[in-house]
Amino acid sequence: MKKLLALVLAAILAFACCAAIAEKQDRILEGVTLTYWYPMWAWESEFVGAGDMDDLDFYKHLEEETGCHIEWILPPVDNDAAIAALNVLFASSDLPDIVTHPYYTYYPGGGDAAIADGVYIDLKPYLEEYAPDYWALISEDEELLKQVTTDEGHIWCFYMIDSFAQPSYGGPIYRKDFIDAVGGEIPTTVDEMHELLLKFKNELNLQYPIYNEPVNYLPFAYGVKNDFFKDEENKVQYGPYLEGWKEYLTTVHTWYEEGLLAEDFVEPEKNSTAMVGGKIGNMYAGFNNMTEWTQLANATEGTPESFELISGPYLKVNAEDTIRFKAVHAYRAQQNCTAVTTACENPEAAVMWLNQKFTAENILASNYGVEGVSYTMVDGKPQYTDDVAYPTEPGMTLGIYLYKFALGKGPYYRIMDRNWFTHLPAAIDAMYLWDGSTDGGTGDIADTFLSMTPEEAEEFTAIMADITSYVNECRIKFITGEMSVENDWDQYVSQIRSMDIEKAIELKQAALDRYLAR
Repeated sequence: MKKLLALVLAAILAFACCAAIAEKQDRILEGVTLTYWYPMWAWESEFVGAGDMDDLDFYKHLEEETGCHIEWILPPVDNDAAIAALNVLFASSDLPDIVTHPYYTYYPGGGDAAIADGVYIDLKPYLEEYAPDYWALISEDEELLKQVTTDEGHIWCFYMIDSFAQPSYGGPIYRKDFIDAVGGEIPTTVDEMHELLLKFKNELNLQYPIYNEPVNYLPFAYGVKNDFFKDEENKVQYGPYLEGWKEYLTTVHTWYEEGLLAEDFVEPEKNSTAMVGGKIGNMYAGFNNMTEWTQLANATEGTPESFELISGPYLKVNAEDTIRFKAVHAYRAQQNCTAVTTACENPEAAVMWLNQKFTAENILASNYGVEGVSYTMVDGKPQYTDDVAYPTEPGMTLGIYLYKFALGKGPYYRIMDRNWFTHLPAAIDAMYLWDGSTDGGTGDIADTFLSMTPEEAEEFTAIMADITSYVNECRIKFITGEMSVENDWDQYVSQIRSMDIEKAIELKQAALDRYLAR
């Protein structure tokens, strides 16, 4: 909420439409009907059921505002079933006007292929005239424009655009009361972590001094990650066969031998019950878990009053080292793409209707609902009414109720911190702490926005399926000692090379180069 006023004011300045555009909207949208294939969130379905998305408050408002009626085509709510339905849609010749993809689902071969195959239109020629608000938003941010543009320079869909990229929302979480009990401090280096884990084991006899093998972030300390990344020269690297990975495995094997990593670390006890039950000293988790587990602890009989969770930074080997990665790297463009099909007889109207979600007038409506009903303005900032923020219906939360009056999926300008007040301050602080312990994730690759040709993607997927399985299997064996870093590392690396990792790197490099050249 602390950034909200500035964001909304900036949005109003950036997205303000002139009177001529408004008149054109009235002329183009009034009386138009568009068909829209839309996969609902499960929470949206709470308020729609098998009915019509126009039952939601925002879409009632939008139809009144534009005069444009939407005929909704709603596939099954289950994500896998929705993806299957989308594939059936692609195979048919009966396309609707607008299609929203289920999360992280794309047209086979990507946006360029969809345009080349005559399924979707290239939106770029339409945006400046018919979607000026969306165009202003994406074109003012160079990296954002790169994310939403294809290798061939097309813009194939409208994205959900976040007001700012969420800070890294996963990292080390500790039981602060346990740290206090052993007289320790939050570690910043691998050696400091080792000392703390020994205290957790020897002084508190915790079952899980460290709950999970920290593949999510510990390799960062050694300059690698469990994936592809780019070096300072934008050259693609693959972490699990580099020397840094060997150092990471050596460290975790030592921890395992010392009993700091439980024998059941591969399939441990459920994290929430183990954390609240006082069995965990440290683990990797998300900021939302800090709120969830604290609430669970408060509601669990026998939990000590001293129970407290606290976050810590990503670890380094040396205090002066730089961490080049984030455990979770977020981007402003969110993967829930909405495209206009070539079957649409009035693409200008479809583009203009989609743009309405990005206008200054609709930013608050799409995020907060109707003023005086679901929110009020307090000191110039929108604030949910108590009935909305703290619903009394059994099982209902703001996170669910939000979708009755505001938007969750599909293209719109999402005010990122609109419901962060529902989390503990320590949970929000954790994201900024984790983010601040990195250099901004300059080593991460924007995989979500890279594209390969169908032939490249097929070859890459086949190579990496085998390599990923082998790496995961060997990681566990190296940690437990079934494989020896001293004796088996060279053979492990040779095996990965024989499985064509260099070819996979070459394909990933080509995709990265095309992305950087956009």
